[in-house]
This record gives sequence, C-alpha cells and structure tokens, in this order.
Amino acid sequence: MNPRLIPGVLLCLPAIALADEVRPADTCLQQYYIHAYEQALPACNLAANEGDGHARYILGMMYLHGRGVEANRNQAIDWFSKSAELGYEPAQYKMHFMRKEKQNARPLLPAKQHQPVAQPIHRTAILPPLSTATSASSPQTGSAPPPSAESQLFREYLEKALAGDSYARYLLGLMYYEGRGIAKDEMLAANMFMLSAKQGLTEAQHAIGLMYYQGSGLPQDTGKAMQWLEKAARHGHADAAYCLGQLYAAGESRKDKLAAASWWQTAAREGHPLAQHNLAVLYLKGEAGLEKDPDKALEWFIREAEQGEPAAQFNLAHMYRIGTWGSNHNNEAANWYYRAGESWVRRGDTIQARKSMENIRALKSSQHGPIANAFLADALSKQITQAEKKNGTATR
Repeated sequence: MNPRLIPGVLLCLPAIALADEVRPADTCLQQYYIHAYEQALPACNLAANEGDGHARYILGMMYLHGRGVEANRNQAIDWFSKSAELGYEPAQYKMHFMRKEKQNARPLLPAKQHQPVAQPIHRTAILPPLSTATSASSPQTGSAPPPSAESQLFREYLEKALAGDSYARYLLGLMYYEGRGIAKDEMLAANMFMLSAKQGLTEAQHAIGLMYYQGSGLPQDTGKAMQWLEKAARHGHADAAYCLGQLYAAGESRKDKLAAASWWQTAAREGHPLAQHNLAVLYLKGEAGLEKDPDKALEWFIREAEQGEPAAQFNLAHMYRIGTWGSNHNNEAANWYYRAGESWVRRGDTIQARKSMENIRALKSSQHGPIANAFLADALSKQITQAEKKNGTATR
C-alpha cells in the first residue's frame, strides 16, 4: 500500500498585510478560493502584472475553465507559462500535461491509480460539529438561500488560512479534497496541504506524502512521497511510519527490508495495528534483520488483536488452534474466537460471527480451562440470534 501527491514546493499564500492595506494578491486568492471569480479577476490581473506567480497561475485556471471570463485556452497557456517562468511548480506541472495533451491530440487519460499505502487520505482530526441551520420562516421570494453550515465553516477556515494558521490550512485542504462546503478540487486541496506541511504540521505532511504517491492532482513521485512521509513519521505520525515501511518493503535490497522493519517498529510502538501485524510476522519468520522470536511475535499479535479488529482476533485464534506456539492452547483459541465473534456481532456481521462460533464448537476443551468452550459457543450463539432478530435477518 502506498501514498503520493502533487509535485514540487508550492508557494505560500501571501501574508496578511500590515494595517488596513490589502494587496491585490490577497484579494485575488481569497475571492478565487471561494469561487467569487468575477470579484477575483481584477485583483488577479493586478497581482499578476506585479509579478505574483500564484496569481498568474490562477488566471490561467480561470481562462482554461471559463471561470469569471470566457474560456480561452491560448490565454490560459500564456498565464501558465508566465507563472512557470517564476518557478511556480503547479504551473510547470500544468504546462507539462497540456503539452502532452497537445502531442497526443486527444484528452488525457486519468492518472494511473495506485493502491494507497494504508488507506485513502482521511480525516485524522475531526472537524468541529456542523450545526444545522434552522429558521422559523421560509426564505423570502427571490432572496438567496442562506449559506450551509459547511460553507460557513469553509469561510472561517479560509480566513484563518490566509492569516497563516497551519491547522486551518490543513482542514481547508480536507474540505477541498472531500468537497465539503465547496466544490471538490484536489489541486487546491494539495495546495493547502502543502502550505500546512511546510509549516511543520504532521497531518498535512502525511497527506502530502499520500498525494504524491497516489498522483491526486499531481504527478506521481514516490521519492517525494517518501520524503514527506518520513518528515511526518519522525514526528510521531503512526500512519506515515507504517506507509513508509510499506514503500521500503516493496524494494528489492536487504537495506530496504531493514528500513521497512524499522519503520514498522516505529509505527507499532505508536499503536498502529497493521504495523503490529507486520512486525509480528517478521518475528515469527525471523526476517528483515529480526531474529526469529515466537514470543515477541505473540506479543505483537496480541497487541494487534487487543485493538478490537475482529479479523486480527480471528487470526490469532487460528494460530493458537493450529499450534503455532505449541499444543494445548485450545482455550486461548476459544477465547479469541469468542472475542472475534463479539466484535463481528457489534459490527452487524453475523455471518462471520457464526464462523467464530463454529470454530469454538470444533475445539476440544482443555481439562484445566477456566471456562468450558461449549459455554463460550452458547453465549456467542445467543448474541448472534439476538442481533439477527433485531435486524430481521434471523437464520431459518
């Protein structure tokens, strides 16, 4: 599994001007980001003529897509070119693909999809609760509908982001990426993530690493993905450390395998269940520079299973059952089958829960077991039956 994002270093949003002075570049960015294109246009023209690379890039996007102006591909290319000359990397990237599109004389195909390292970009911090706007009366005829709670939240984050707040920039990136409160725009999401990542926010560094790997609005670049993931991982971001381990594990050299094990150890200590699983497997097999140690493997398998993932609990039960750590562990197997079954019942998956129950019944109870395995099977069976009746899926 892996990550990736947009290439290059994105320029920071302009700092808030002193006193009451408002620069054209400030107005250009603020109005464009809230899709007020007609208000953005004059300010963007002024800022672009003053040599602002970001404003020139925005003008290119406006002319390319007909945002606030009549679509004009040649004008768009001209502004992208002027922005690229100043070293603005999104413009350089855009020029690259527009040239490629012209050479092929056909629309570009979607970027190749890559399996994410751990999972797609996801919210690592919960957005503040969104209150539902309520009104006792209906809007007056002809009046504009009130902005949604998410739109209001977007504007709040935008104001803070323009003032340089790294966390607001990260949250704004999430809203652009998910299309919450604003139209989905992966390139603007990447822009915000990059600004926040350069300020040192680990969540944003992780997101940038994933976008570089996945090519979400940017050219795929595994090298840059690994650089950003490492920045986040070195500051305690468990997902980033796990993903980095996955990327190194895909390498062929012994050095790569050792690096993968090292990053999985880092993530495992931070509580990442998939890293704990991988580390347990390495100890069980004695691979990637780790000496074979079944006891350490068991420790990490248990720590993974203790986090409540039923598949991990079922897997641990199965290893006990087949004698991975010697014979006479049927009671341990029954315990973990039972816990896996309970977890599946809570998730509404009674089919998998029944498999756990059947495995418990197939075990032979140890004479010294504190609880008869048959009792565990019956208890789990009762939970399954109750869940099926509640959901109307009782087995006939």
